[in-house]
Amino acid sequence: MPKEFVERLNQIIQNQTDLRYKPIIKLNDISIGNSSKIVGDLLLPPYKLRKIIFSNFFPISTAKKLSHYTSLERFEGIIDSNSIWLTSLTKRFTEGEFDEFYKINNMSGYRDRIENGVSLAESIVEKAYFLSLTNHKLPIEQKNYVWNVFAQNHSGVKIDFKIKFLNHALKPRKIYYNQDNKNQLIADLSELAQSIDKIFVFKDLSTAGFYNLNNNLSIENETRILLKENQAIELGLTPFVPRNSTHKIIELKLDKNPLCEIKIDKVTPGKNCDKNEFKRIIQKL
Repeated sequence: MPKEFVERLNQIIQNQTDLRYKPIIKLNDISIGNSSKIVGDLLLPPYKLRKIIFSNFFPISTAKKLSHYTSLERFEGIIDSNSIWLTSLTKRFTEGEFDEFYKINNMSGYRDRIENGVSLAESIVEKAYFLSLTNHKLPIEQKNYVWNVFAQNHSGVKIDFKIKFLNHALKPRKIYYNQDNKNQLIADLSELAQSIDKIFVFKDLSTAGFYNLNNNLSIENETRILLKENQAIELGLTPFVPRNSTHKIIELKLDKNPLCEIKIDKVTPGKNCDKNEFKRIIQKL
């Protein structure tokens, strides 16, 4: 049965015509134990299933600059604190992200399993932090959208950051947009595992839901920096709830911090920006 399962798994992968990277999975690349409910590469380096998913759908960004559109008030907050924030993903949990991803892709374990009164999905989200950035150069339609939505109808600013990550594994990844949050490969592999009464799990599976969004949001062209709480603590970064907020954050100091070197390269005011206010704030740099 394991041999037949691996053959069917490879058929699913090889039949995906849009994959750039699709190696052949061998029996020693995955675990299909009789006593375990899980099938996947969770404890089997080099984690081929993980690499297939992440390299094809959520690649690391190679951009030399990434941009952040925001209000004048928040821009001044960045300058005054000399930092940017990664915000808890609980802020986005009810907005059709993470939870919807696992529902659509037949991954019921994350939603059905309850720990300390909350679902496993909610527990994971509470311990993940993100910062949304976008490409330095955008098509006109996308550029107008982010100026209007995130920079208050062109009255805010665009901040261009140069970022050098100190740990390759924690570099920002591009968001994968598709219809109804469905990732057909993950859904097919989940269904295959369910056919033998098992649950499909690959290394860093929980993270995949943070990079997969509905196609309706593709105009945002998001690149996301993601940090899990245990990673942050290992780096010496302590999550906390700032004043006047209900969500935990992780503060990244500009210039150099344990995660990356991040510098403001350029700040562009919107066409409706208060020029005197902008001049006052920019002088603080």
